[in-house]
Amino acid sequence: MKHNPVNFFLMLIIFSLFIVACSGQDSEAVQDAVAQGVAATLTKEAWLDELEAAAQVTEEVVEEATPSPEPIIHEMIPGEPQEKANTYLTDFNSIDNAEEGFTYGDQFLINRFERPFTVEMEQYRGYLDIFLANMMVNPPWIYVDIFLAEQLPESSEAFYSVELDLDVDGRGDFLIQTRMPENDEWTVVGVRVFEDPDGDVGGENPVISDPADENLTGFEAIIFDEGMGDDHDLAWVRRNPEEESNLQIAFKQSLTGELGFLWSVWADEGLRDPTLYDYNDRYSFEEAGSPFPEHEFHPIQAINLVDSTCRSWYGFEPEGDEPGLCQVYYKAGPEKGWKLCYRVSDTFFVCSDVCLKRCPRELPSRWFCERCKLPKAE
Repeated sequence: MKHNPVNFFLMLIIFSLFIVACSGQDSEAVQDAVAQGVAATLTKEAWLDELEAAAQVTEEVVEEATPSPEPIIHEMIPGEPQEKANTYLTDFNSIDNAEEGFTYGDQFLINRFERPFTVEMEQYRGYLDIFLANMMVNPPWIYVDIFLAEQLPESSEAFYSVELDLDVDGRGDFLIQTRMPENDEWTVVGVRVFEDPDGDVGGENPVISDPADENLTGFEAIIFDEGMGDDHDLAWVRRNPEEESNLQIAFKQSLTGELGFLWSVWADEGLRDPTLYDYNDRYSFEEAGSPFPEHEFHPIQAINLVDSTCRSWYGFEPEGDEPGLCQVYYKAGPEKGWKLCYRVSDTFFVCSDVCLKRCPRELPSRWFCERCKLPKAE
């Protein structure tokens, strides 16, 4: 318990009076004792006042000596995205089966999640359910429009992200992550850009689920934090002024360079942790659960409230077997292709719904390929 020194001295005076009275001393002696006690108390009060004044002066000196952070001055602010999409992607929509508490389209095995639900599928959140994303390249800016199944709420704990794979190896190189923007004005508030300097995003086999590994660091480096960084204008976000279920992310083309790249989109109100990428390398299938009603791991568990897309491409013509790539439609099809499958047990296996032009040469244990028909372009 904290004691007040002044109270202590008052008690001392009372105690002194009690001692004097008990000793039978005359009134003059009692008066002397009181006077001495009061003097001591006043001296203590003055001393405490001096201490308090000195402390206040010290605080003022420290405040004056500590430089205020320099205000961030923005030299460039994004404008209006051009109407034509340079590249786009579509994603499975879960709203049709939301009331029944299940969905299709989730592909845990290749790090593609369709889980805009809380744990055990109890609640559906349409503002996490991506169904379309457009990328519009208008140097020096690249814009990404993210369209969601339901209107954006006034506020939420959700993060929306664009993942960039610059060397097309299946490992994300940068992650542009933003919180829910408050309004339709471009802002850097809540916007961060992460990098993966040690190149371990994706684990041993990029995109494909590996055994859970706690040693992975994911996107561990922040190169832009709400305007702080080498480029104060690197990345921005806003609500689309014309679409209540759409938000827009803008970033400098200097982040990607002039060469082609792969890109995908995330909506995440669950784990929300860039250092855990890729999620299917940090949790087993059983731990993550499944949104498929017939699946043995149904319902979803550790990995929930998240939706992610396949990867679209910009600036090059894909071969068709780039890791994480969205479905490529072949003009010469339908020909025979391959789809990736994973053996959960001796009697049960699951396959992705993407038909590849060729089977990857090296597959980790328990993975194999099955024949499928390549889709024909319309």
